[in-house]
Amino acid sequence: MKNIEVTYDAMRPLQTGNYEQGESAFILPMTDELAAEYLAGRATDHGAVNLVETTLEAVEVMRGRVYVRGSIKAYREAR
Repeated sequence: MKNIEVTYDAMRPLQTGNYEQGESAFILPMTDELAAEYLAGRATDHGAVNLVETTLEAVEVMRGRVYVRGSIKAYREAR
């Protein structure tokens, strides 16, 4: 198992009803084989990316924010 840190954008609601967008990150544990594909930039099929995006949507809901779909900036191995 490897831990992959995913960097992306999320928005938090303001009391004015508007949103503030900023960068966020989350560490996902995954198999070594799958992690290697993400780190090499080969996990580009929509199913692989959608799986991570769906996870990030759930994480951001629990953080009280909104994940910005399509905003993944980077994958890197977390230590």
